[in-house]
Amino acid sequence: MEGGRKLYRKIFWLHVAALSLIIAMLVLPYQWKPLRAEGQSHRYYVLDTSLTDSAGSLLEVVWLKGDWMYGSGCPFATRAPYLTPTAMWLNITFGDRDLVTGIVNLKVPRDSYKGLNHVFFSADFNLYFKVETVWTSSDNGVGWLFTGQGINPILGDVDIFTFSNKTGTYFLGPDRLPGTSDDVFISSATVPPDLTVLTGHDGIPGTGDDNFGDGTQDSAGSSVLYLPVTLRVSFWDGSSWVLLFESPWPQIFVTGSARNSVVEPNSLINGTANSEKGAPWGFVNIGWPWDDPKSNAFVRYVCAYSVLNVSTVMGPLDVHYIVDEYLVKEDYVQKLLADIDGNLKVEIKDVAIVSKAFGGVDEGFGNPVASPNFSARADVNADSKNDIKDVARVSRDFGKIFTPEDP
Repeated sequence: MEGGRKLYRKIFWLHVAALSLIIAMLVLPYQWKPLRAEGQSHRYYVLDTSLTDSAGSLLEVVWLKGDWMYGSGCPFATRAPYLTPTAMWLNITFGDRDLVTGIVNLKVPRDSYKGLNHVFFSADFNLYFKVETVWTSSDNGVGWLFTGQGINPILGDVDIFTFSNKTGTYFLGPDRLPGTSDDVFISSATVPPDLTVLTGHDGIPGTGDDNFGDGTQDSAGSSVLYLPVTLRVSFWDGSSWVLLFESPWPQIFVTGSARNSVVEPNSLINGTANSEKGAPWGFVNIGWPWDDPKSNAFVRYVCAYSVLNVSTVMGPLDVHYIVDEYLVKEDYVQKLLADIDGNLKVEIKDVAIVSKAFGGVDEGFGNPVASPNFSARADVNADSKNDIKDVARVSRDFGKIFTPEDP
């Protein structure tokens, strides 16, 4: 009898030990494994396929998205609206991944931001204009990243659908109809966004208690990033730059779809609408473990928004704008700089783009019209011209492919 009890106790404690081992194997990877992608700050550069374009009206002069093809675009008047690679950047600090939900909080320190700074000549106004996105707010930028890796992971629904009129920009409510009672105010030409409006009660946008989403969860790596930047536009009066206006210029970036429309009968750009599509953080989007540095190697954020009735020294200004930013972590910029079309490999398409642009010169102060073949995305060394240095760089990297397995 006593032998039977001993055997029973032995079997019992063996089961306890085995169960403890299983629990440790499940929990310890989340609790103790050093997560190298988090708790760190990295610089991210805007690379080749990024762009920004706009439609607007000022002093009865109207321009539309794509009017750079006719020499009257903004902020790029005479050439395609690609952003020059590495000319813009910001730092992103990654918080600790929530062990249950897998959500990571992001922060963009205000002093780390280098935004758009471009000069173009407007034939409509016969003036040079300088367009800058600057950080005048005392607040830092904030964001959220849904890694899809946790004990009970939450995936985000990060699409954003908005409309704008003279009173401001609004989230479209559940009925998806502008101007109805379920719309939610976001911002105006004088009032920046209230963060609580963006995040909902749980403080995390894209989780069902806020105004983001289309009802379908997005993949791992989806994200929302909010930058409280200001648009500053000046004009050259012949001897100095004169401030035309400064206005809140909210950049509510998502990796999903961003759509905005102007619904204002009194605006000359009434009916203007655009939708942009981003892409999740790579390579966490394909299941790459968050503890690997390549899990946050790159991301595509998009924003579509409007600011109407901006007060300027020339009169009211209405602007609808889109921003598409392909951000690459500092460690991998040199690997991807020659990948002009952004498909993670340097191939004949990239060579063709830089070859076609050879000899082109960008528009700018003293050069009112860009060369017809100039391509900002082929300006891989960011010197405002397409020359042999750009061709040589792409040729040197020809055949390279960037994957998570790369050293």
